[in-house]
Amino acid sequence: MLISHSLGLQMSDQKPQGVHFLLLILLAFTWGSSFILMKIGLFGTTGEPLFTSWEIGAMRIAIAGLVLAPWAMRTVRDIPRRQLIWVFLVGLIGNAIPAFLFTAAQTRLASSFAGMLNSLVPLFTLVIAMAVFRVRYKAVQIIGLLIGLAGAIGLIQAGQGSGDFHLQSALLVVLATFCYATSVNIIRNKLGNVPSVSLAATSLLMVAIPNMLWLLSRDIIATTLEREDGMIGMVSVIGLAAIGTAAAVVVFNGLIKQTSAIFASSVTYVIPVFATLWGWVDGETLSWVHLLFAAVIISGVYLVNAGKARVAS
Repeated sequence: MLISHSLGLQMSDQKPQGVHFLLLILLAFTWGSSFILMKIGLFGTTGEPLFTSWEIGAMRIAIAGLVLAPWAMRTVRDIPRRQLIWVFLVGLIGNAIPAFLFTAAQTRLASSFAGMLNSLVPLFTLVIAMAVFRVRYKAVQIIGLLIGLAGAIGLIQAGQGSGDFHLQSALLVVLATFCYATSVNIIRNKLGNVPSVSLAATSLLMVAIPNMLWLLSRDIIATTLEREDGMIGMVSVIGLAAIGTAAAVVVFNGLIKQTSAIFASSVTYVIPVFATLWGWVDGETLSWVHLLFAAVIISGVYLVNAGKARVAS
């Protein structure tokens, strides 16, 4: 249903409708749950190392590419050749690199913290839009940007007192959010004429192929069948790839085209809520200070979205 709905989404600046907000909440739940799924893939339910971060990143991209391969084969010819490099960059920067960064980060970072830091996407989206794509801004957006970044710095500093926090891992998440923001701007400014399904399917298949080849050298099947939590871990990774990447990326690309890059990236308002809830269910330690700084980040994101940006003439 999500894929067929996105087929008809075209580039537009229309005011978001009710269906767009519903899709935004669905995406937030899906991506907010991705952090705990990565954790299960890494450590199962026993806390013992299962799949490596590289294996999970590669499987996530490979499986997502396979799921959307039929659409890629049917629609790739509709994409102008001059735009294929941008499609590849969306697959690389918007999917492949963040997949590896997030799983690497979560080897030493609580899933709830990763979800909170993911809120930086709209802030970086605005920065890139202004710096690269000549998008004008309002003073309230700059204030929001500064507040959001201050909240992120505060969260990182507060988190260093927690046993579930690791500074270098947190910085990997920050880098991943910058990659997402770059991809959002590429889609909005360079690929407005490419249908959502075609863009998601082709970009994922492009980066899935090398990951598939690399996985052939790994003992994925043996780990799945012989380890205590192998099957649970594999099911988590498959769900992460098929739903959290393949289907969700199609819908996300469609939201960018039909509304705006800023609105679509606002999915990160709600992602921390679901990520934190899953972390709490899994026994992760959070204090009111962590939640306070997460709220500061989201407040900054709200202000960033308060003013409608205009492209400079």
